[in-house]
Amino acid sequence: MKVDKSHKAGISSYIENRKKTADKAKMAGTIRIDLRHVDHLNFQGIAKEGGNFTVEIDEPPERDGHGKGPTPLNYFLIGAGSCLLMQWAKLAVIEDLDINNLEAIVRGHTDRRIDGYFTDFVFDITMTGNESEERIKQVAKESERLCFVHNTLKRAVPVITNVMLNDKVVYTSKLGPKETISA
Repeated sequence: MKVDKSHKAGISSYIENRKKTADKAKMAGTIRIDLRHVDHLNFQGIAKEGGNFTVEIDEPPERDGHGKGPTPLNYFLIGAGSCLLMQWAKLAVIEDLDINNLEAIVRGHTDRRIDGYFTDFVFDITMTGNESEERIKQVAKESERLCFVHNTLKRAVPVITNVMLNDKVVYTSKLGPKETISA
């Protein structure tokens, strides 16, 4: 896996600070994006955290958009999946994990009726490497704990995470409101 090990101290310090600070007020923050209408169903999103990034948001032609960018729900899933994989990448640096090809397929099942919503989320994470299954399980649990999006989603709907190492499922978690989880 291509990660820059020279950032190990900074990543470790950031994560340790999150773990040690019990004062909720000290850890409170805000993440802001700006949105502006461009044309028809096309919007631009501007994210200013860490730079100034502009992304296109649209609907596909089959829903009368122009297809100039991913849909809002696509971005939602991209954000959810990349947040979880970001934690994996950070922990790979800190833990010197011997893994390669870190990838995920994220699925959000929906009820698309009026007043619709996501009914659950499934994260299928795959990798190869010579790491032990036990270490992968430990990192999977820690990655979920560190991921803001994962922690938010599991409070609302079922969230299932499957981790595969060398094409073998080595970790599965089913989190969410207790009344909605089915085994």
